[in-house]
Amino acid sequence: MTTTEGANGFSITQQTTGVSSAALTLASLTRAPGSTVNFANTNGTLGLIGSNPNILITANPTLINSIMGGGFTVNGTDFASYNPTFGVGALGAAGFAGYSPLLINNAGATDNVSIGASTGVNLNNQTLNSLRVTGTTAINFNAGQTLTLTSGGLLLNANLTLGSGRQQRQLDLGRFRTVPLREHRQPR
Repeated sequence: MTTTEGANGFSITQQTTGVSSAALTLASLTRAPGSTVNFANTNGTLGLIGSNPNILITANPTLINSIMGGGFTVNGTDFASYNPTFGVGALGAAGFAGYSPLLINNAGATDNVSIGASTGVNLNNQTLNSLRVTGTTAINFNAGQTLTLTSGGLLLNANLTLGSGRQQRQLDLGRFRTVPLREHRQPR
């Protein structure tokens, strides 16, 4: 399976009566730049042992810093990881690597960071693998600094404010693109 553009998804539904399982097996999966893939499930926990749904990929995907890439998510709320036995699962779920315990200002280029609140610390140039925002958050920068996400993965599950005032700042989504962040004011 190859995705070419836009938002793509795979969904699997686990029956809720008796002992059952549901599995979807793909021979391979390739995501083209500019496209995203969301793995979704109804009932159970994707990639968990027991009576739970599984999405397996015969040609095991290569994980980079524990995720399939910045454009792969599970249920739209977590970055996707992979376990050869149980298939696709959410980063941080049982049987899969977790998010970094470090705050955004202390994390490194291989860290997948999940934040739910502002740290109150202005960032200098900062490089992370990916960033998931789970609660209303503000990330402020020292003047002229850049936040780089090497996987291109920015997952927003809540409101995010990047910078304040007229600071020059940018968000670098790795090989995908660099976005200068400018103040936006609503017309009166």
